[in-house]
Amino acid sequence: MERLFYILEGAVDHDDALNHITGSMGTGDLGILTEGRRGMIHQEWNPTDGPARAFILVYPNEPLAPGAAFDAVRDDEVTRVTEAEGVITKQVAKRGDGRLHGEVYEFADSMLDAGAHMTVHVGADEGALLFVVEGQVEVQAGQESAKGGVDHTFLVPPAASPRNVDVTALAPARVLRAVHGAGDGLQLR
Repeated sequence: MERLFYILEGAVDHDDALNHITGSMGTGDLGILTEGRRGMIHQEWNPTDGPARAFILVYPNEPLAPGAAFDAVRDDEVTRVTEAEGVITKQVAKRGDGRLHGEVYEFADSMLDAGAHMTVHVGADEGALLFVVEGQVEVQAGQESAKGGVDHTFLVPPAASPRNVDVTALAPARVLRAVHGAGDGLQLR
């Protein structure tokens, strides 16, 4: 498996005792914890007296990485772009950057002004996950639409044809998104 730890607040440390790999992540960092053929025995914890909050995404790393690894995408090294009027997006990781394994093709963090609109492009046989960190949004995918606020997750299942998912901020909002492949289907735990 591969685990993405996106640190929303505070700090998180990582220790893989099996492979003797350690690492630290601070606010705005993305930690990429990759199991190899041998696996990992790991623990993560908050090394500070303050609060810590992380968004964690777990998925198969196929093809299987040869060895366990810890990589961190640091907040200050990530490109921020104006994706649309009133939308600033932090492009945390994307396909082709060599850091992600498996079928997560894009991981981004967008800040939207009230009334701002962004479109998430989802390709054929791809799906998307949208997580509201702050504010309230309306999400429309085809004929389906829904509204949600803080800690609300929207799932857009893979489909045979490409499509657009439209996100409109009903108030100033922050939304995380992951575009992914078909995988093994949705697994709720």
